[in-house]
Amino acid sequence: MKKENSFRKLTKIVRSKPAKALFFIFFLWVLYRQLDAHGDWAEMMAEFKDHLGESPVWLFLLALMLTWVNYHAETLKWMVLTRPFQKISFKTAIMAVYAGISLGMVSPARIGEYGGRMLGLTPANRAKSVWALSFGAFLQKVVIFWLGVGVLVTPGFGGELLRQSENPYLDSEYFLPILIFVGVLLLVALVFYDPIIRHILRKQSWLGKKIYQGYFKYEWRDTWPALGLTAMRYLVYSVQLYLLNRFFGLPDDASLQFSIIFVTYWVQSFFPMPAALGLLIKSEIALFLWSAYGVNEISVLSGTFFLWIINGVLPSLIGLLFLDKILDNKTKGDV
Repeated sequence: MKKENSFRKLTKIVRSKPAKALFFIFFLWVLYRQLDAHGDWAEMMAEFKDHLGESPVWLFLLALMLTWVNYHAETLKWMVLTRPFQKISFKTAIMAVYAGISLGMVSPARIGEYGGRMLGLTPANRAKSVWALSFGAFLQKVVIFWLGVGVLVTPGFGGELLRQSENPYLDSEYFLPILIFVGVLLLVALVFYDPIIRHILRKQSWLGKKIYQGYFKYEWRDTWPALGLTAMRYLVYSVQLYLLNRFFGLPDDASLQFSIIFVTYWVQSFFPMPAALGLLIKSEIALFLWSAYGVNEISVLSGTFFLWIINGVLPSLIGLLFLDKILDNKTKGDV
């Protein structure tokens, strides 16, 4: 009870007008710094204006509208992941998801995303949300890895891409078998993650044992829906990038586009980074993969940049409103 009263006092302080104004200024400053880190963003804005008069606008508008589908799928996934320990409404889940996007934007390694998700849960279940979000991230790794490997083992594009890389390690006869072996290990980890996690944490120090207290096992009836929603969201995300690439004038070849998109995400998955650095890495990977096809570099960069805008920046601004609403509810004593 004392902890809960302290939390309510803290939320009252956070919700004061000076505190909200300071956070909003800090939020805008971080966004500006992230834009500034992407030094050629002014060129991409100019590219966007040029294509408004040249490309079908519906491509951009459809990519923008799919953001709604993207985060609704993430909301349903969050409801599935929290179902074993707390049933939450769709309204509570979507507010927590968007609040997490906002806090993740202005925190190192997107740690704030965990904080945003916790706000939608009771105090007793907040530690479990860390496991829920971590398990969801692991499912995403499985989906991204296998779709990327699927492209690389496909006759035609996959082999051509490896040869064009001019890297003796990638073009080695052992490269794909090693990838498949790693993918199988991921699937084994998915099937046997429960005994693996329990064994690791029990061997750890006091901190590991404390973390273990919040651990729980996911049954397959929850894992399958979460995995399906993860795949759905990833495909929606990929379609968004495909539409933006089309809008910015990249080749109208769906198989080529999605192959490069899947491999781009696959390579990026090996570099867990904050959103802004992740954007830079994704852009460099996309440039490398598209370089053999003689496309405009600014067009490639514009696709990944505006995907970050519509899937990151815009939802984070909406998340500020939800974050204020959540804190307001908790100040009044609502959960």
